[in-house]
Amino acid sequence: MILKGQARPVLWVGMALCILLLVTACQPEQPVSSQTALPTSTFAPSETIPPSETPTGPPTVTPTRVRPTPTPTPDVFEFATSILTEFYITTERSFSPGPASCNWSRLMAHPRSEAANLKFNGQFFTYVTLNCFRPGEIDEDWVLMEEWQEGGLGYPMPNLLGWSADGKFMYFYDLIIPDGCSPPGGFQRDLRQVDLMTGEIRPIPIELTGGLSLSPDTSRVSYYRWEEREVGVYTFASGEEQRFPFDIPDNMSDWYAGDFTWSPEGESVLFVIQYGDTCFPTGSSIHRVDISTGEVITLVEEDGRLVDIVEWSQPERALITINGEEWWLDTETGEVGSPQ
Repeated sequence: MILKGQARPVLWVGMALCILLLVTACQPEQPVSSQTALPTSTFAPSETIPPSETPTGPPTVTPTRVRPTPTPTPDVFEFATSILTEFYITTERSFSPGPASCNWSRLMAHPRSEAANLKFNGQFFTYVTLNCFRPGEIDEDWVLMEEWQEGGLGYPMPNLLGWSADGKFMYFYDLIIPDGCSPPGGFQRDLRQVDLMTGEIRPIPIELTGGLSLSPDTSRVSYYRWEEREVGVYTFASGEEQRFPFDIPDNMSDWYAGDFTWSPEGESVLFVIQYGDTCFPTGSSIHRVDISTGEVITLVEEDGRLVDIVEWSQPERALITINGEEWWLDTETGEVGSPQ
């Protein structure tokens, strides 16, 4: 299924955008339900009353009922300023590499107080846009998201995954914000691919998952499937999904995978498994997936210590940390040595 981004002008002039968005979006007297478009006014200045019967003589003037002139509305900036005090406003921007200069922009507005939260039915507002400029061509502006959504436990936040190496696509997803400590890989859903020429949005058929990571050539994405205990690798061009099962220690009910890191040539993936409660982990391990053979190898197994992958810039070794201290990891044998 292909969705089309809404083509419309996008005004990013500092706080003016926040003001205009919230003036049009926030209706305190009539809160908007989750995932609906911005409300619009239904007021009409006049209403035509049809004649009671078809005229037989000369044309007559159709009577109209004129409604009273509405009370003058407050100045838009005066009104918006009062509304803004009820929200936390956060913004994020990211620019694409390459000749087609594209700008991802995200604005989120959350109620600032419990009173404001009740007033707006526990909802927050999200506005995501994409602007692309190509020399000698007209700027392209698309609104990718413009929604009120329910807050509370596990609310989603649109997040940029990255840009394709050929400059044709952008990838974003919904990051699930938990109530408490976040696992190392986080939880994601609704991965989407956006065509930078047309603004078309293509959903990628990957279910609720974690640890999303683009391959070096951006042709594939890796992740893990918690319920199936599998690493997944999805190829965008073909739609092929590969799955690689891995083992978890016996009687280990709580675990999370993360730090998915591709090898420089894009043929293997390292990842971390963290054991225990997200706030109080009991240990961790590092594993390597060989995509060509499907083999999943355990390289490091730590009891009571935490390991993280910093980078994998050399084919034969990666930089990791153990309890915050840096070490080199041999990605074939699992041997750990000092980086000095």
